[in-house]
Amino acid sequence: MIVAHNASFDYGFISHNAQEHLNISLKNDKLCTRKLANRLLPDLPSKKLSCLCEEFGIQNEQAHRAMGDVNATAAVFEAFLKILEAQEIKTEERIFDFEKSPRGKNF
Repeated sequence: MIVAHNASFDYGFISHNAQEHLNISLKNDKLCTRKLANRLLPDLPSKKLSCLCEEFGIQNEQAHRAMGDVNATAAVFEAFLKILEAQEIKTEERIFDFEKSPRGKNF
């Protein structure tokens, strides 16, 4: 599984380069922290990574740099996992279903 903020963009970039330079076709599932933010924090005005970091008190010392954003996304995802667990959404399958569900749907 690949977890990323705006996962479709990152997955496309990684997939293209893996195919182009390594002749590897990625088949990983992707989970998007931006989509999870839309479901978990509907009242937060912006779902940008920097806003999520601010919401959870996460320091991103190197915003918009690969490792800085990776570490910040991982910390945001860990915070989301706690919220999901409190809602009894604990398995990978249930998290993927939740991410893809419409915002108004109760889980």
